[in-house]
Amino acid sequence: MTIVKSDICSTHQSVEFYKRYKDAFGEVIEAEMTKDDCYILNLINKDHEEFTFEYGLTAGYNGEGSRGTLEVLRLAGFVISDNTVFNNQTFKLKK
Repeated sequence: MTIVKSDICSTHQSVEFYKRYKDAFGEVIEAEMTKDDCYILNLINKDHEEFTFEYGLTAGYNGEGSRGTLEVLRLAGFVISDNTVFNNQTFKLKK
């Protein structure tokens, strides 16, 4: 099992990191945002490999971190409304 993990604290750099490796990671079929000590966005591809973002991407408000989460999710092929990310600190999406 492959796990790609980003602990970049910058939203912009997190988005750029995903852009750099998204083609190699492949088709994303699930996404989950959790919040414990920090926000964690976990993407799972069709081979059940994980691409995890700690820090950098957030949810639950209309700010830079949430907008970065929206951008990553849309780059990953999810058709998602802004409100899903802006109004929820945690969520789970499946294609």
